Amino acid sequence: FKMSNKIIETINIKNFNLPLFGNLLNQAISVTPQLMLEFNDDMLKSCSFSQTKSLIKLWTIPSKNLILNPKNNSVDILEDNLDLTKEISEFIPEKIPNFNFYILKGDLFKNYIGVFSGEVVDLSFNLIEVDGKKQASSIIIKGKSESGAPLETEFVLTTEELITNKISDFQEILNECTPAKDMFEFLLHSKQIIEIRGLIKKLHKSSVDNTAFLTFTVTENKIHIKDKVFSLEFDNDTSKNILNKNVVSEPLIFNVLKSDFILIGDHNFNIFTSNDTQKVIFGSKYGNSIIWCMSTKISENSFNQNDNDD
Repeated sequence: FKMSNKIIETINIKNFNLPLFGNLLNQAISVTPQLMLEFNDDMLKSCSFSQTKSLIKLWTIPSKNLILNPKNNSVDILEDNLDLTKEISEFIPEKIPNFNFYILKGDLFKNYIGVFSGEVVDLSFNLIEVDGKKQASSIIIKGKSESGAPLETEFVLTTEELITNKISDFQEILNECTPAKDMFEFLLHSKQIIEIRGLIKKLHKSSVDNTAFLTFTVTENKIHIKDKVFSLEFDNDTSKNILNKNVVSEPLIFNVLKSDFILIGDHNFNIFTSNDTQKVIFGSKYGNSIIWCMSTKISENSFNQNDNDD
């Protein structure tokens, strides 16, 4: 592991949308406090692994959508049009080199974000070289305090070797989380997901031999979700917001860890799987970002019932 502490480059970004960045980080922190991010002039990406390593959560957002419109003080995300792209060119470098940054304790980093008032800050990334690749060693945030005074903070980032679950290629993970053409698709709305999660939290421990997983049975017309305590059924609404051409044509039966399901989030999710794969992929739009979660199917023999944990 070869690392140089010498700063080789500093990347400065103005008019950065700190609340949006914080909300996206919360998506990752809900899975693990260890954060892995990759940044360049095109895209910001984050990848998180659950404690059981059965869930991967990935989100991506175009870099320019993290810059606030200088002519608009609201936190609205920039629309993708040429005029606005020209307006923000002076706030974000034309060419940001591809670099990673790692945060060991994301919940601690949230404190650094929370001390700023307003939406707009200026960011600086100090880059070092690690094994021939660029990596951020610290983040400097310049903005306003709650009283309106100029405020600057510096957060020292961690090294890759201290991250428990790390990846070498974000694109490889993104490819794994992309639904295959032969997968079937169904939709769960945010209210349905919140309801299922509420049932898990309230009822999971009401039976000593309850399962650690949810069993899904999906048909053309119904979505049936159960454990040993509750059984819930929704209409299978395949007429709206379907990304894939394939809709359920045969019963899909699979198990997903309750802990994985709780971590995916509160959004509308398009869910992709088939009876021939071990993957269940959840896809959602969040603002101008895309969230992908990939969970591994669980067999009924994977857990001893006495070892269940919520």
